[in-house]
Amino acid sequence: MSNETTGRLQKRGLIIDFDYVVLNGIEIVANAWVEALKHIGMENVSGSTFARYLFGKRAAEGLRGMNGIGDRIPKAQATAAAAITDGFHAAEPSGPALEAAKLAIEDGDAVVFLTAHGADFAEEALRKAGIENPVVVEDESSSICEYSSETWTKAIVKTGVPERLCTACVATAASARTVLLKDVRVIAFPHRIVSFQDYSGVQMRADAATPVEEITSFLNS
Repeated sequence: MSNETTGRLQKRGLIIDFDYVVLNGIEIVANAWVEALKHIGMENVSGSTFARYLFGKRAAEGLRGMNGIGDRIPKAQATAAAAITDGFHAAEPSGPALEAAKLAIEDGDAVVFLTAHGADFAEEALRKAGIENPVVVEDESSSICEYSSETWTKAIVKTGVPERLCTACVATAASARTVLLKDVRVIAFPHRIVSFQDYSGVQMRADAATPVEEITSFLNS
């Protein structure tokens, strides 16, 4: 199909959080950190521990806020990093955002994916998932499960489409706020671990069970 056949006169941009929407990476990262903390002897840790102390922070900063961790920070970081790498490489891209991306590409729209775990890794995974020539922007901010504002800006520019014609699929409230400030529409895919966050202002909420037709209808609106 083309933009003409969908009834639209202008090309649209779609920016998708590959790590945390397409790969459900918040679950991967949270489980890795919980197991790493248990490995160094921390007790009573859970997904809520991860959300409180580590989510959205640099690892060392978050770990220093935890009572009793002492000099075990490097060991926790190394253990978590290895598990996160293994988890991402074992994950299968899926979900309505990915299927919407395929349809958007068929329609001639610009689709860009964000990752913090290596552009080469994301590109290979996307090709295996059926996206022939994926466009990927890599984030280097080191904040756990969050991308920098600069990375979102790079992705918007990469689409070659005006901000008002772009839509972003995000997993976190911080990403939603960042993107909304750039005059980009937002579809939020809140994960249960961070569902307490304030997603006010987003134009649509979705999850793994959302029909792709609902997402494409929003994109074409």
